[in-house]
Amino acid sequence: MTISNIYIENWKQFEKVDIDFHPKITFLTGINGSGKTTILNILSTLFKWTVHEFFEPTHDERNQLKNKQKKTTIGILKISENDENYNIELQSYGRSGIQRNIKITPNPNLQGLLLSASRKPLVYKMPVTSSPTSTLGDKYIFNEFIQTYKADQSELGLTEQANIIKRTLINWIITGYGNPLIEAQPQNLEKFEQFENLLKNTLPSKIGFEKFDIKNGNLYLSTISGKFVLEAVSGGISSLVEFLWVLFLLDKIDSNQNKLVLIDEPENHLHGSMQREIIPNLCASFPNIQFIVATHSPLIVSSMKDSAVYVLDFNESNKVISRELDILHKAKTASEVLQDVLGVPFTMPIWVEKELEQIEKKYNKLEITETTYHMLKKDLTSIGLGDYLPETLGKIIIRKEENDKNK
Repeated sequence: MTISNIYIENWKQFEKVDIDFHPKITFLTGINGSGKTTILNILSTLFKWTVHEFFEPTHDERNQLKNKQKKTTIGILKISENDENYNIELQSYGRSGIQRNIKITPNPNLQGLLLSASRKPLVYKMPVTSSPTSTLGDKYIFNEFIQTYKADQSELGLTEQANIIKRTLINWIITGYGNPLIEAQPQNLEKFEQFENLLKNTLPSKIGFEKFDIKNGNLYLSTISGKFVLEAVSGGISSLVEFLWVLFLLDKIDSNQNKLVLIDEPENHLHGSMQREIIPNLCASFPNIQFIVATHSPLIVSSMKDSAVYVLDFNESNKVISRELDILHKAKTASEVLQDVLGVPFTMPIWVEKELEQIEKKYNKLEITETTYHMLKKDLTSIGLGDYLPETLGKIIIRKEENDKNK
């Protein structure tokens, strides 16, 4: 089950937001205050996360709250597997009249999570001193971690999140191998190795992650440059490990069922090279998860060829509207829009670089004639990169001149 559309009209800063979600990955971008996080918060109610909105209360002539229990529909949500509309509602004032809850009715009860922009690196307190000899279910571990994550981003909460990760991985090793008194549970060893392989395939290649090491109740990341306690790695690596851990657990729950994951500003703590790789790696590693990502980073927005990209932008009335960008067929035009919206230069996407590189290799072997010029133009246009004809032709000519000098 995937969500296919959200429509919100004349609510808060939104004049009209109409977004068709890609079944795999949708990017939402725009300046601060354009409502990206608000949309993610609304969608998080699909898996029963509580979302509060706050308003200036209105009173009648007797200073009584007006419409205290009134429900207000602010938008519509659609699911790809059926034609039913799900209402996005504001429900019930608090006593002060300031607070109302957002709910989606009827709620399809999707499985998923929201990774917020306020994430912080994990915090170390002490080694793991004991481990249960029985196996805890993936759903139990996931819910334990999420409850701590949602409730507490303080040092105490971040310490507990780190302990849950360490405790579980150590438990999988102990129960996976077993001993004369504990029956081996090979499925736990398999999960440990799967998570290890996930990190190998997803963490930046320059880090050179090789394996986990466990010593004296501490969990170490063994890399080509040395060993590091889990909580002592950089903020970016810590964020990635936490990302991957919680997604790994979510994916294990009802593994054949699609899930929804909402990520707010995944670029936090990440170097530019990691920003370009994180979403493609997540999509490749978790094919059953639909991702919706809010970001300010042009490196992330452009990182997936097959995706949907929406800009939340203020119109002349200073209200927010949504605009879909055609990154695939009009990459250069879309980049100009993003540069205007985000206010920073738009770097050429990785997938564009790779496809242009293949085309350049092909034409480096050919003479540049009128015929090959039109062939080059046709090849670029066929993959949506026709606007890059001048740059590509220029690179081919320069490369040919360099090759001629070296002969």
